Amino acid sequence: MRIIMSWLSLNRDVAEKSYDMALDSFSEDGSPSRKGLMTSIELAGIKEDVPLSKVFDFSFLREVHSELKR
Repeated sequence: MRIIMSWLSLNRDVAEKSYDMALDSFSEDGSPSRKGLMTSIELAGIKEDVPLSKVFDFSFLREVHSELKR
């Protein structure tokens, strides 16, 4: 909580509530959800329908998953 409070200049109550809200958006294996990726595309102002692989590079994530399975 101290780090969140410091980095984001939040009081403890707001930092705790923000953490609780954000926690549900994280996956078990670090993979982003399709919904989260689409939200990022929308926030970036991209209007056309593009494949996620053209916007995001998943190679590092695939490599990490491969290493973890060994």
